[in-house]
Amino acid sequence: STFENCYSLEKVAVGEKLEYIKTRAFFNCVSLKEFYIPESVKTIESYALACFEYDGKTYVNTNFVVRGSDDSLADEFAKAYGVKKGLPAPILKSASNVKAGIKVSFKQVAGSKGTYRIYRKTDGTSWKKIADVTGSSYTDTTAKTGTKYTYTVKLITSKETSSYDTTGVSTVRLNTPEISKITNVNDGMKITWNKSGGASSYIVYVKNGDDWEEFGTTTSTSTHR
Repeated sequence: STFENCYSLEKVAVGEKLEYIKTRAFFNCVSLKEFYIPESVKTIESYALACFEYDGKTYVNTNFVVRGSDDSLADEFAKAYGVKKGLPAPILKSASNVKAGIKVSFKQVAGSKGTYRIYRKTDGTSWKKIADVTGSSYTDTTAKTGTKYTYTVKLITSKETSSYDTTGVSTVRLNTPEISKITNVNDGMKITWNKSGGASSYIVYVKNGDDWEEFGTTTSTSTHR
């Protein structure tokens, strides 16, 4: 009964190592509308979820949504209690600059097979579908330099469509700076490079043998060594 009578609780996603959800663990959580059950969960005891008490009687919240992979314990729970079943959102890992564009990485939904639909938006705009993939990453080659993009992902199976991370992951598209010249100066060498639109600073590396070592960080487009 860890969270019993927690009236303000609305949404729960438990850890991937949880195996048991005990009796009345979330009993009488009247505001709880969504719960993610990972594949690690083997047992859900009586009145653990979706149940509340009113006037001395126990009822099931029919607006409750249990999320989990296909053919999992989430399916069994939904059928047993007569509540809705949905797929969990893919877990977003990162949006990072690579040579070809912006690479979006995410964790696939365990136990479910389908297509992952990638969405993108810029500030002040709505989500727009840009690709369907079967892997766990996608590189957006159409991103424009200096523009901030936000990405999210849905899983689409033959049975249903998952929820999605409404916040998303964001980054600004940056081109790889190109060194324009290296010149000798009184106190060493001056390294100059082209400005990358949207960049707030630059990390300079120096190669020592076979390894690159970080030399320093600057907001300028040149540095001395």
